[in-house]
Amino acid sequence: MLFQAKASSLVNHLYLADARNALFAKQGRASANDWAAATRAAFQSYLDLVAHFHTQLASGKWDHFMDKPVLGYTTWRDPPANNLNQLKLAEIAVPESAALGVAVEGTATGVTGEATLPRFDAFNRQRSWIDVFNQGKTPFAFTAVASAQWILLSGTKGSVGEDRRIAVSIHWDKVPSGIATDSV
Repeated sequence: MLFQAKASSLVNHLYLADARNALFAKQGRASANDWAAATRAAFQSYLDLVAHFHTQLASGKWDHFMDKPVLGYTTWRDPPANNLNQLKLAEIAVPESAALGVAVEGTATGVTGEATLPRFDAFNRQRSWIDVFNQGKTPFAFTAVASAQWILLSGTKGSVGEDRRIAVSIHWDKVPSGIATDSV
């Protein structure tokens, strides 16, 4: 059972890393390349786990038991071996100089102008987020300021090397009644 749990975890991690690579490359994040490397590392870890299952577990008693490929399907036919061919890992050119990037929850691209977070309401008391990210290699300092005291931010300043997520929530005891709109 341990093999199945570990293998499933690695495959899920691989696909999550691939999805982040694709999204972050679209947004121009410098960290997109790290997620491409994480995808490849998860794939190699999966191959190493299968090799261990075949050769080390029970002195090789289960050799070739897990030979059926599970990664690399692009059609109904089995791929000849596990591979990453179906994934389009993106490697982006990252300049030396820092460049601010911002993405808000619910958007697939970086923000170039004004962005809107999903609506908050007193019944569900949602939290949302804003990502501040670097499009370059050099870290930079940032400051985030809410325009109203009822908007709560998990961080208001710091340094960004690659990515920094700021959680946004509402102090419901301080929010004005009715529909209120302010900014960060």
